[in-house]
Amino acid sequence: QMRRTMLTSGATVTPPSDKTAWQAQHNIDIQRVTQTAIIHELTQQQIHTIEKTVPWFLDEMPGSYFRQVPEEFRMDHLKAISAIKDANMDLHLNLQSHLEAGRAVL
Repeated sequence: QMRRTMLTSGATVTPPSDKTAWQAQHNIDIQRVTQTAIIHELTQQQIHTIEKTVPWFLDEMPGSYFRQVPEEFRMDHLKAISAIKDANMDLHLNLQSHLEAGRAVL
C-alpha cells in the first residue's frame, strides 16, 4: 500500500493508517456513529422546516383559533403540520386531539 505525505499549513502530515485510534473499529461503534449522523441530519432539516412553519402558522390561522384552541393542542397541530411539510407531502390534515377522559377535540 502506498503512503503519501500531505502538506497542511506548512507542516508535513502523514496520512492516517488503516487502523487509526479515532476511527470506529467495531460494527456497533460504526452503527452508533451512523445513527448519530442520521439523527443530526434529520434534526437540522426539521429545525429549518419549523423556523419557516411557525411564522406561516401564526399569520394564517384566524384569531378565533388562538382563542378557542388550548396551547397544548396548538403545539400538537404545529408539530403535525411541520412533519408533513418536512416530508414534502400535501397539507391535508384532520387534526383530532384526545383528552384524558377519552373525548376527542377537533
